[in-house]
Amino acid sequence: MSVALRLPYPTNWMLGVADRASIAAAGVDSARAVGASKSQVRELHVEGAGIASLAHVGRLEALLNVLRHLNTDQAADLVVYEAARRDGRIVVAVHNLGSTARQNLAAAWRDAGLHFVAHYGRIATEDWDGWRGEPLASVPSWAWR
Repeated sequence: MSVALRLPYPTNWMLGVADRASIAAAGVDSARAVGASKSQVRELHVEGAGIASLAHVGRLEALLNVLRHLNTDQAADLVVYEAARRDGRIVVAVHNLGSTARQNLAAAWRDAGLHFVAHYGRIATEDWDGWRGEPLASVPSWAWR
């Protein structure tokens, strides 16, 4: 199975890419301002855990993960988040926000400079903002939409 299909789907997580630490800090502050608790917010750095740390592990989840990768074009975004993290950028992740909080956070993150913002729900993905800047050379062309 390809490496991309093994990236676990981060169900109920909202993700955004910060190109600098100051932008990530503003992203964390914005998440807290819309009501996220400290335990709901994570920063994924190059030296730490990646996207895989956000997913539930189990046989059913593994099967659902493969099905999501085969049936949704947003699943390829996980390759981009991982490449951004390995490139030294910070992926800010927020878990279990309601609809209004997600809308408010997406606007706040855009204003703060985060990009490639999406929420990965159980059934649907919400794309809030695309990639800004030069595409990452380490990301295969099929992963960019």
